Amino acid sequence: MQDIVDYISLMKKRPNETFAMATIIYIEGSSYRREGAKMMFSKARSSFGMISGGCLEEDLSYYAQQVIETKKQQIVPYDLRSESDEGWGKGAGCNGKIYVHIEPVGWNIGTTWKQIDEELLQGHDVISFRKLENGRVVQPLLFYKNGTSITSEPSIHLTETFSKKLQQFVNSEAILDYEELEGDQVMIERFKAPSLLYIFGAGPDVESVVKRAVDFNFKVVVIDPREARCNETFFPQASELIVAHPERFLQDNSICESSYVLIMTHSFQQDKVILEYFMHVRAKYIGILGSKRRTNRLLGEEAIPDWLHSPVGINIYAEGAEEISISILGELIKVRNERNAKNRKQKKKKELPFLKNLQSLC
Repeated sequence: MQDIVDYISLMKKRPNETFAMATIIYIEGSSYRREGAKMMFSKARSSFGMISGGCLEEDLSYYAQQVIETKKQQIVPYDLRSESDEGWGKGAGCNGKIYVHIEPVGWNIGTTWKQIDEELLQGHDVISFRKLENGRVVQPLLFYKNGTSITSEPSIHLTETFSKKLQQFVNSEAILDYEELEGDQVMIERFKAPSLLYIFGAGPDVESVVKRAVDFNFKVVVIDPREARCNETFFPQASELIVAHPERFLQDNSICESSYVLIMTHSFQQDKVILEYFMHVRAKYIGILGSKRRTNRLLGEEAIPDWLHSPVGINIYAEGAEEISISILGELIKVRNERNAKNRKQKKKKELPFLKNLQSLC
């Protein structure tokens, strides 16, 4: 669900244009992507992203044009459960029915996207609350994860029940869910800021890691004492390049627990300093390049703790920097998505009465 940063960027580049944003808002059964998945359509019939395996996008484009022209949202249901070639599943037997909300969006349409963009750029997740009324999804109210309102005058009362529901949603790391508040059905959606990834080391093998990490919505900070390596020539995609020894950087900065950390210095002494720091400070992910034997030597008498990924990456028997970077990104993405996936499996599906009267396209 990391496409939102790209879609906001598209709106900013074309501020006077109206787009149609399609969001999967509800699924019965299974589907190619999950609730909260988005794609965009332009007036020129260009599409950005995908919400299915390719069987819905063409049909959705016609509804998107209607939304752009009329400036009115629509909810379009698709039944993909058919195993014949006559249905939208194209004989795939996708075993799911999905509801797609299509709405007009644009940089100069209201202030919602400008507010969301401002917060995401500062590294803040944004939580959106939208009431469901008469088959419509109303204008969002925006909140920080701690419940503080971003929207100047929220129409939802900040009751104890509201705060509890918000915190439950935040802790679940879900992207989209539904709750009932004060008799109203409300859609809650999370817009995730890019995940912060610190990479200690600026060797040639780090270059492909940085490039791929940025492609998958990580905000990358590279730390290395060598000015000849830690620069934009080698890492043009990095958000920040810090020429400093790891020890000095860790003395002067704090690493928040939601961050991701890769240790790739190729220096035994530097790796030792970094590991000693993280024996007392936790991050969401800490991985170190090199064999388990090397990590054991770095830790001395200590056993390799469960929180330390050693060796770094998913075991795909990678050879060379490019394959190793794929292995590393696979593990980072797995850790980022893991909690949401587990909670989704355990969570009982809520029924949404306001969707029942919509006729499926099949």
